[in-house]
Amino acid sequence: MDVTGFDSFTQAFGSHISRRGALRTGSGVLAGLLAGGTLERRTAHAAPVPVPPPGVEWPVCSAERPDYCISRFEVDGIDRLADPLDVRPFVGGQSTWFGGSVDWNLFGNRISAALTDKDIVLGIRTGRLKPSMGIAAAHGTTVTVSGDDATGWEVTIPARVMRRAVPDPANHEQAVAIYPTCNGRFFDYRQGYGNPNDGMFMWTDAFAVDGPFWRDGGWDIRLSAPHFAPPDTSPDGLNHGSYACWMTPQALQMLDLTVPQALAGQLTITRTDNGVLTPIATSLTERAGGVLIDIPDLTYSSPTLRFANANGSKNQTKRKKGKKGKKGKGKGRK
Repeated sequence: MDVTGFDSFTQAFGSHISRRGALRTGSGVLAGLLAGGTLERRTAHAAPVPVPPPGVEWPVCSAERPDYCISRFEVDGIDRLADPLDVRPFVGGQSTWFGGSVDWNLFGNRISAALTDKDIVLGIRTGRLKPSMGIAAAHGTTVTVSGDDATGWEVTIPARVMRRAVPDPANHEQAVAIYPTCNGRFFDYRQGYGNPNDGMFMWTDAFAVDGPFWRDGGWDIRLSAPHFAPPDTSPDGLNHGSYACWMTPQALQMLDLTVPQALAGQLTITRTDNGVLTPIATSLTERAGGVLIDIPDLTYSSPTLRFANANGSKNQTKRKKGKKGKKGKGKGRK
């Protein structure tokens, strides 16, 4: 998927709604619900209504809007739902033929000063949409997905602002600027793909992400970003980024792996550039019952990462695949 789409999503909403407007929706009801710092959940037997149409911004949760809404927004442990400073979350979603998707973005003129190096927690009630896989242009590790189809789903996202290189329109190998970003997209694939990549949540500053795709018993992810950093911003002149992926036990099952097996070395991570394997430094740690794959220093422009079982997978011939995103325009330089 093309992570630049998150920015156009917020710009579309920003042209119609003030920075604080949506967070003030239903302020009279919200004031009562926020007593004690928590929002009350709807009754256990109230089924969520259908997903709102695309392009409709989701408001703060209230008694009138218990689903498809923002349930939590904290910055360094301080509740910012009622007082979002100059930065606030934009959230929206849509139903699709494969299930649906949910976009989230922190938007504001002072995003760098207000949020850089701060711990952010965003909660979203997604109704009938189950966030089963996600991609974010932000620093993060895990997410928490709770609920069910009968009463609705909710996702909690701990994150930090990330800095991302922007390619020159005339030369996609060269970055012209680096700017702060904190946004992402969740997918519900149950209608079209049967959740083959259920439980994969990725965090990267790549300008575009293709995959994950299930190929020959493993997951392939293609990342695209400028190869060269903006002038005078990198000691070696290269654009250095990062990639992390939290895989739940469900995601590891596709590889016929348990968490202990993955941590013991049976989960292999490789990098390929133009068909040639290149070295990559990776760490694996147990996190929230799953495995966090962390690549803290990643160069571009178009590496393909592959996650596989070192001993092969029983699912070798199952041609399941994830949602294909828009490709970047890097030339595959190492």
